[in-house]
Amino acid sequence: MTRRAIINPVLLETLGKTFRFKLIRTWNYFHATELIQKEETLPLKCVSVLGPYDLLLVHLGDCEQLFEIDTQPFVIESGAEIDPTRRPRTFTVTTILKFHRHGVLQTSLDIPPRDVLTELIEAAHGAESINDTLIQRWIDDGYVLGVEDAEPPDGQIETYMSIGITPSEPEEYTKAIFKRLVNEFLVPQSAVFSVYEGYGSANIQLLLRTVCPPVQLYALIELFHRKCAELDLSVHTNTYVVVGNKATRQYRNMLIPPLTDEQKKIRDFIIGPELNQKEQREFRVTPHGEQQMILESVRRIADGFRKLSLSLHTLSRTDVARLRSQAIRATVLGDLLEHRNVYTTLCGILESALRGRVAWILKTKFKNLEEAVTKGVVPRSAATKAVERYTFGEVKLIAESFQTHREETPYLPPPTELAKLHQIIERRNAFSHGQGSDVTPAELTTFLPDLLDYIRFEETLPHCDD
Repeated sequence: MTRRAIINPVLLETLGKTFRFKLIRTWNYFHATELIQKEETLPLKCVSVLGPYDLLLVHLGDCEQLFEIDTQPFVIESGAEIDPTRRPRTFTVTTILKFHRHGVLQTSLDIPPRDVLTELIEAAHGAESINDTLIQRWIDDGYVLGVEDAEPPDGQIETYMSIGITPSEPEEYTKAIFKRLVNEFLVPQSAVFSVYEGYGSANIQLLLRTVCPPVQLYALIELFHRKCAELDLSVHTNTYVVVGNKATRQYRNMLIPPLTDEQKKIRDFIIGPELNQKEQREFRVTPHGEQQMILESVRRIADGFRKLSLSLHTLSRTDVARLRSQAIRATVLGDLLEHRNVYTTLCGILESALRGRVAWILKTKFKNLEEAVTKGVVPRSAATKAVERYTFGEVKLIAESFQTHREETPYLPPPTELAKLHQIIERRNAFSHGQGSDVTPAELTTFLPDLLDYIRFEETLPHCDD
């Protein structure tokens, strides 16, 4: 018999995670259930139900956008995108009043280490054998409420029941009466397994999960409606009988580190579109410190590309979009080869821009190239070259010489900024020669943002034809 640990909802709240539910009608039930069974990284619980809907999805996450991303394959499968009458019904939990027959006590908990979280997730998803000593330790720590069998006892059925109330005047009084009925009648019922308060489509304020014999369920529904009538409460209920459990993976997202709202937007709206679904799920559960570095790097990369002045370079909008996508993917996935490609391309843009500035300075400040050589601005080794053939290093050297030996000009970067080019050129040369495998992940997350910052700085200098 498969048993599973009952995670304390207070731990979920501490982790910033919320339960969300979605009822789906599907045009191809077999394909939809096959999809979730094959997609082993999909962090959902999925049960098939009887009623006007076919599947109930249970999701645990840190925002609405994440919920939509993870359930989107089933929305597409349901046909809801082309048939509005098949729109899914959703419910977001705000308060858990009862959880797997346990009351919920609002106590403070510390976030457990990542290895403990991983063990908790495995135990919550169920196993043939569970370490009772470990479970007791988790109970003592407050992470777990207990252990239960994964399947209802013989002769009992599992259902989900949505409840909505239509408030009458005075509205606050009606809500107070309904809340009292829930707490004093529904929560104590032995048939009621879990009670969730929240909000959703179709004016749903409450979701019950029941596990009991059918006769007890019918009696509960009848008695509940009778009590509502006696209290003059206008309520509607929908009951969905569970007929099969297709997947139990809803706790995987517990590994998602706590993020600010801004970081979630970067993850879901900037990084998300650049990754496939499997890559997205893997990135979400990246350890906290590493994920923080990547998110900050991507923020700077997106900001850098957004501020690029297309009029100053040969890049088209398509080129910029492609480079931006490659830069984000390389940063998130740690793809060194892709990182090299983007870095050398951007270096080429910067090199070209600075070479143009140096050429303009030499043309406007000196009678000829020989004068620039004589005055120590152009090295003798570059005197025989056409300006357009100067290397990046030579461009830097000439710019530094001019800013040092001549009156400083605003058309070239100041010496403090020119000094930064040394590291940029070294990185570019290393990448060009297939080196850089010894670069740490932390270092890699700074290379592209720093280079984009420099390109943006160069764009703020006065135009050379001013």
